Amino acid sequence: INASVAGDTVLVSNGVYASGSAVVENTTNRVAITNAVTVRSMNGPAGTVIHGQGIMRCVYMIDGATLAGFTLTNGYASSGGGAYCASTAAMITNCVLTGNWAGGNGGGAFHGKFYNCIFTANSSDGGGGAVCAGELHHCVLSRNWAVGGGGTAWATLYNCLLTGNTGRDNGGASLDDTLYNCTVVSNWAGLTGGGAYAGRFYNCIVYHNGAPDASNHVNAAFDHCCTAPLPSGSGNMANDPMFANLASGNLRLSSNSPCVNAGLNQDWMSDAVDLDGNPRISENVVDLGAYERSVLTPTLVHYVSPTGAHIAPFDSWSNAANTIQAAVDAASDGDTVLVTNGVYDTGGWSESRVHITNAVAVRSVNGPTVTVIRGDAASRGVWLGTGAALSGFTVTNGYAQHGGGVYCDSAAVVSNCTITGNSAGREGGGARGGTLYDCALIGNQSAYEGGGMDR
Repeated sequence: INASVAGDTVLVSNGVYASGSAVVENTTNRVAITNAVTVRSMNGPAGTVIHGQGIMRCVYMIDGATLAGFTLTNGYASSGGGAYCASTAAMITNCVLTGNWAGGNGGGAFHGKFYNCIFTANSSDGGGGAVCAGELHHCVLSRNWAVGGGGTAWATLYNCLLTGNTGRDNGGASLDDTLYNCTVVSNWAGLTGGGAYAGRFYNCIVYHNGAPDASNHVNAAFDHCCTAPLPSGSGNMANDPMFANLASGNLRLSSNSPCVNAGLNQDWMSDAVDLDGNPRISENVVDLGAYERSVLTPTLVHYVSPTGAHIAPFDSWSNAANTIQAAVDAASDGDTVLVTNGVYDTGGWSESRVHITNAVAVRSVNGPTVTVIRGDAASRGVWLGTGAALSGFTVTNGYAQHGGGVYCDSAAVVSNCTITGNSAGREGGGARGGTLYDCALIGNQSAYEGGGMDR
């Protein structure tokens, strides 16, 4: 970083980075990004860790700086134990912030725009166990703790999930925040406002939270939201949101949920996606909460696990397919293939590790850091046909003449994926064609055009 100038990239290989430090504004940081550069890991947060050792903040960032693909852990500071950003003009993306602590506000982070980040088990002796005063997009916040606002305080959130957070006093999940299309469920406050204390909520679900007083909300304003008791404001409801499976933590909407098509469309949604990477509006009117119920709501789910019994049609975890391709072949248009953690480096056909010919959604359970599709010298990672979707994978080590990592027909969608270390004999080392949302293309190459992506 010290050797770089504005606009440069610092590319970081796997490792636990627990040495070195820099002092900024009287606070010691493991890493201080004091120029407008991009600091990016090669292989994502699972293998690339910035460690504060409980004695210093993990990262400090100035305006214009970007941090992508790291785990920030065991950081400590008066504010922003994991990360402190000068303002929301700094960006953190595809990172995991866990086990950080602040003596004041923002246990995980203070300021910074955040995209596709996970905040878990951070704590603050002030406000915002995960984040204070930031802007969050497509983030998951769970099991964070603070005196007020166990999840966030004085922040703005879009398409985020807040669950299992605790506020010692007020605001189990949220303290005086502004939330758009967020799901706030199963949080707790020691005094009042188990879901939210103060703030404004648009198209949100705030339900099944707990506190001695005002289990879901207190002193907050709602517009087109689902919460109880029924608040004043337009378009609100107190009905049970009817999640797909609350007990197992699946907070997507069931087919008969009253939250489907119950929101108010807003300008920011036109090109936006939900927390799963699906279009934010699928049936003309936006759904409530972080997840949009797709027009292609699956008729069947086919499961994939390295330890499954491999019994077709792979309709349970116990009968799960051992390869992604087997489950895809068993699926029909509109079905979902759900894939648990593992490195999937067998199966496939037509020179691709996974070849999706139907309008099928292939999704990982826990995201790209732990769910890998690995090609080889004779196989690209994934081929997607019209209407197919791929979400939440790392696609690596693939090779093909066109689109070494991913090759898409024009109507295919790839979201929340890390496409890294692939190559092409001609165009599109990482990817070719289709539409990509919230993806990282890192370290890919092609012999001709589009090392990262072509067309």
